[in-house]
Amino acid sequence: MSMIGYRTAVLAVSWLGGSAGHETGDYLVQLDCDAVVKQEHTPQGRRALARHGLGHVELRTMADDDPRGTAQHKVEALRGMDVSGHQGAVDWAKAYADGARFSYVKATEGTGFTSDTFRAQYDGAAAVGMLRGAYHFALPDQSTGAAQAHYFVDHGGGWGPDGRTLPGAVDLENNPYGEMCYGRNPQQLADWIADFSNTHRS
Repeated sequence: MSMIGYRTAVLAVSWLGGSAGHETGDYLVQLDCDAVVKQEHTPQGRRALARHGLGHVELRTMADDDPRGTAQHKVEALRGMDVSGHQGAVDWAKAYADGARFSYVKATEGTGFTSDTFRAQYDGAAAVGMLRGAYHFALPDQSTGAAQAHYFVDHGGGWGPDGRTLPGAVDLENNPYGEMCYGRNPQQLADWIADFSNTHRS
């Protein structure tokens, strides 16, 4: 079931397996589906599965010769949401009552667009007790990661230790305006992301 009708946020989970020889892994867990969302082979030949269950995330390490799984751990998952101008006015009280505890709100895009709903959505999430964070929609073919990070910070993407603000995030998707991957190869995109991230952090 989709979380309160909005784009469901993705939770990054770091986990260290409980049995000897298991590797540390980072798993992206989509919180609106009860299905495996990441599966891969580790250097040891094991497969890592992440499942979403109601109210928790299950992380399972599976050996190739043991389909039942060799280790299983559960961690509590916070439910959250991703909003932008597409959602307009959000009923934050209802969202909180339905279980959302954090929200990422679109603040900027490229170096020329600021969401006119950002401030109301950002403050609305905080007003009902949610953690809130801002995100930037990346356009790597228009300017450097550093330039877009500065624009993001100058228009709502800053951070402070107030106990309710999440770190800023960058949203990099297929190009909605032109060539897929913005005409960049994987290394160029990785370098762009590093440029954005390092600048934002500084």
